Amino acid sequence: MTYKYFLTGVMAVTLLGMTTALNAGTLKTSNTIRLEDDANSVVVNRKMQMEVQGYSSRVLYAIYTGKLDLREDVVYLANQMQEATKRFERAFRQNTTGEKTRTKTRALEKIWQDWDGFMVAVKDYEQATARVAELANAGDIDGALEANMAVLNKCAGCHDVYRDPQR
Repeated sequence: MTYKYFLTGVMAVTLLGMTTALNAGTLKTSNTIRLEDDANSVVVNRKMQMEVQGYSSRVLYAIYTGKLDLREDVVYLANQMQEATKRFERAFRQNTTGEKTRTKTRALEKIWQDWDGFMVAVKDYEQATARVAELANAGDIDGALEANMAVLNKCAGCHDVYRDPQR
């Protein structure tokens, strides 16, 4: 098994699995877990969304830097990232910090204390991911890969303010 095949296989299983979970409201593992509309389920959903986005942007970055030869996956990754971004606001419902749920989360209370500022950051991020998808869908793969740098900067900027740095 080559590294490229392994990575592509992981991407398809991981990203498609998470997308199914987000759209259907269930997460399939060895057992079926129902994601109810409670604080804990919101956090689980949020973590899956963040994984989709983080994975997509990191793979795009690896393609951009020449560490991966997966240019044929750029359109898929860009669209996957943008679709997950559309669910951001729902993923950060009130009272879904780590202190209030069974699932650990690094989301700081500052998100809800500075909701307007957080939503500005979310909208900036949504615009950045939309630009990556727009360029990729238009066939401008180099432009999409370059635009992904703005996405990564938006991630880091928001995480610096609204996420607990401790793991």
